[in-house]
Amino acid sequence: MPFCDAEDWGVLSTKRSLDFTTCFQDSLLTVVPSVLLLLGTAPRLFKLLQKGPLEGVKFGLWFFVKTAFATVALALQIALLAVLVKRDYPSSAILSCVLYVVSILAALILHYFEHFNMPNSSSMLLVYWLFTALISIFPTRTRIEQSPNGLADSLPLLKLLFTVVASFVFGLENITKPNHRSLTRPDVDKVVQAKPSPEPHANLFSHFTFVWVLPLLNKGKMKTLRMEDIWSLHPKMLSYPLLLSTQARINADEAIARQKAQDLAEKKTGTAPGETTDTFQPQKIRLFSILVHTVGWVYLTATIPCLLYTIVMYSRPALLSGLITFMSSYTEGSKEKNVTEQPVWKGYGLVLGVLITNVLGGLFNAQYQNICFQCSICARGVFNSLIYRKALRLSSSNKQEGM
Repeated sequence: MPFCDAEDWGVLSTKRSLDFTTCFQDSLLTVVPSVLLLLGTAPRLFKLLQKGPLEGVKFGLWFFVKTAFATVALALQIALLAVLVKRDYPSSAILSCVLYVVSILAALILHYFEHFNMPNSSSMLLVYWLFTALISIFPTRTRIEQSPNGLADSLPLLKLLFTVVASFVFGLENITKPNHRSLTRPDVDKVVQAKPSPEPHANLFSHFTFVWVLPLLNKGKMKTLRMEDIWSLHPKMLSYPLLLSTQARINADEAIARQKAQDLAEKKTGTAPGETTDTFQPQKIRLFSILVHTVGWVYLTATIPCLLYTIVMYSRPALLSGLITFMSSYTEGSKEKNVTEQPVWKGYGLVLGVLITNVLGGLFNAQYQNICFQCSICARGVFNSLIYRKALRLSSSNKQEGM
């Protein structure tokens, strides 16, 4: 059984216009979501089991409907695998189908633990089902064109049904639990806020597109917003928890420095461990170290949307240039110069590309600015708290000296 069909390992098909080769689709394109999910399943399960189950989570209609659709997707892939083996298709197609079966089983396991251990939608499952549905469009179109009977054949029909079912599962994955805000863990204290923000309960795509801000925008469209209409800060940006973690880091750094100074003194004096009488002078607080500990890793994530925004901004002029060239090929001057008119589908593709780059550019830039803004709030809260605590200590010591 050959690994690829007659088109071999090429990327673009020579038999079908605007299509990839079946070998490229089966051996690389369609296996990407499955491989990524399988690589992340074990670490995610370990994290979910460490967190433990939530209180008050029950089996609901949403859980059973999504499980049913995911099971249907699994059954469709098993049926596809049987058809491919029966018709002696290349090994690449069978391998892709096997990976789909295994990854959907992993998705079902994750779905169960995510439902009972996490209040929000799973980002991993959202990404998996989205890219599975989008990427499945290419092999579905290819199988329909290859089949002489079209959708009357079982293979393209199963492909189409799987794409539709995967899209439904992605839509169901975006639906949050009805009581997700009230779900808590037994050993975790819940932060009580007067106007809690919906941001902590938003899923990945709601964060990316800022859909969670829509209720506030709709209220501002109807009336002038007041302070009582504004939500509270995200719990992770509150100054007191940040101060506690930062103070713990400062204390840990001082303990390490004290131990190093003690070890150095013992080496110089030759005394036994623990017998040194040298006093340790606390080091000065290093603001850069505090800043890195507070927002360092989060701020580094801002490089991802910044890089994507730069790529989009550089690709948009190239698309506009191609669109101008396309429109110029239909002018009278181009006809007089015997310039060949470019195909219409290319014009539609360029217009769609310009539109997509505009939308993505705005989203990436907004994400970059949002991350920078949140980091600045966290850093300012920590520094203000440290300065205030220091001022209180100085004020208390001055009062004692005055007395």
